[in-house]
Amino acid sequence: MDVGYFISELLGQHGEVNVPGLGYFAHTRVNGYYNEKEGRFYPPCYSIQFDQQSLDDDTLAQYIADNKNISLASSKYFTEKFVTSLRQQAIGSEVPLGEVGWFYTNTSGLAFRSNNSIDSDAEFFGLPTLRLFKKGINPDEQAAAMEAERLQEAASIDTATYQSDVDVPRFDTDEEHEAYLVNLTRRRRITSILVAIVLIVLFCGLTYILLQKYSPDIFEGSKKDVTPATATDTPRVRKRVPEKKPTRAIVVDSAQTPQYDEDTVSIVKRGEPDKKVAIPATETITGPRFEVLAGSFDSPEKANKAISNYKSMGIPAHILENVPGRKVKITVGTFKTWDEADALKRKLLTDHKGKLKDADLFVQPYKK
Repeated sequence: MDVGYFISELLGQHGEVNVPGLGYFAHTRVNGYYNEKEGRFYPPCYSIQFDQQSLDDDTLAQYIADNKNISLASSKYFTEKFVTSLRQQAIGSEVPLGEVGWFYTNTSGLAFRSNNSIDSDAEFFGLPTLRLFKKGINPDEQAAAMEAERLQEAASIDTATYQSDVDVPRFDTDEEHEAYLVNLTRRRRITSILVAIVLIVLFCGLTYILLQKYSPDIFEGSKKDVTPATATDTPRVRKRVPEKKPTRAIVVDSAQTPQYDEDTVSIVKRGEPDKKVAIPATETITGPRFEVLAGSFDSPEKANKAISNYKSMGIPAHILENVPGRKVKITVGTFKTWDEADALKRKLLTDHKGKLKDADLFVQPYKK
């Protein structure tokens, strides 16, 4: 689509036209003048002035849409493509813009050269250009030089026009051209989406790598160490069952520690020992602990006798060392928590029901 033709046509009708993205064109009246180099006298005419400061105006797009019977959006798209192509081509050569003039690029950027050879304006009654040479100038030599210059200028214009048509597909109808541009836009949109997705994936991957390197603690919270439970015969009782606690108070580290004589320990009949209960070996626990006491005696002999009775039932009892008080105490288990100690006490009372009483076993805390 030759947008330059519509620019020239609209400029001739209204005397001005705004091209979004390119600039503003306007007719300016020029008085008659004599060109000494060409030996010509030019009548009054209009010169086309160009200003790169364009306005957001839909006049040109609407004019193209009305003449080509296309949508306003398509017209704007064609105009934008035309302006982009013109700016690119103007970098290396002069690019014609219909009958308006030529665009080129200089040190200051995009520039415009007006085509002042248009003499079809009816306002000046078709006044011709007159050739008037000064005395002493050979008209033939001057005409030959001017013709050579004109041919050179025409050749440059043809070259620029040919370059502007390179790689631009030709279409028989405007509908085919519009369909081609729509498909081209769709392909570019898909390409842009794919590029955006790739950039997002790369950004996420880079972020993950940096966090793993400099802030690994962020990912540690979601990882839980699973330690397999060691099978033991001692049950872990989490739920405490209410029980009737002994009414006698137990005071630690004082002379008022409750006294238990050997009669508090049930005497087991001599004979075939009961089925032994597997109780884990007492661990060495430092710091605060809870002991499951099985008696308190005046002498080690009495304590050892009670220990023998407990061992005959399969209970690994032993004398508790380094504890306050004058009595010799027997323990059957040491634990870090009261719940664990109480669980062992209840298990022993259940397994040896009728042989052990609730008063025979009690949980005693120790600070160290």
